[in-house]
Amino acid sequence: MTFWDFCAPVYDFFERRNDAYAKMLAIVDRLIPADAAVLDAATGTGSVGLAAAANAKSVLCTDLSARMLKKAKKKAAGRGVRNVEFAQKDIFDLGGGIYDVVIASQVLHLLDDPAGAAAELRRVAADAENSGQVFCVLG
Repeated sequence: MTFWDFCAPVYDFFERRNDAYAKMLAIVDRLIPADAAVLDAATGTGSVGLAAAANAKSVLCTDLSARMLKKAKKKAAGRGVRNVEFAQKDIFDLGGGIYDVVIASQVLHLLDDPAGAAAELRRVAADAENSGQVFCVLG
C-alpha cells in the first residue's frame, strides 16, 4: 500500500475544509474552454477533474493510487458526471493521448523530478499548432 492509498479514505475530509482549495476548483471550472479534452494528472480523489468536467468535452483523470481512483470514480458516479474516465498512470508516463488542457494540481512539489513531470505534462498538451495549455497548481 502506498502513502496515497493510505490517505485516500480521509483525503476529501481535509480538502473540504480548505477555503483555498474551494476557490481553486471554482477557477478551474471557469478556465476550462468549452468542448476541451482535459487530462487531470495525479487527480487524487478527482475533485479538480470533476470541476473541469462542467465545461469539458471529456476528462481523463489519472493517478498512481488505485484507492484514490476508486474514491474519484465513486464521487463522479454520485454526481452523475458522465464525461470523465479514470486510469491508473504514472505522471512520468502519461501515454499517447493529446489534450487541449492538462492539469497537475498539488503534485509537482512532491516529486523527486518535477522538471521531468512538467516535460511529460507539456508533451501531452501539445497539438499540431502547439496550443495545448498546462495548469500546474502548487500546494
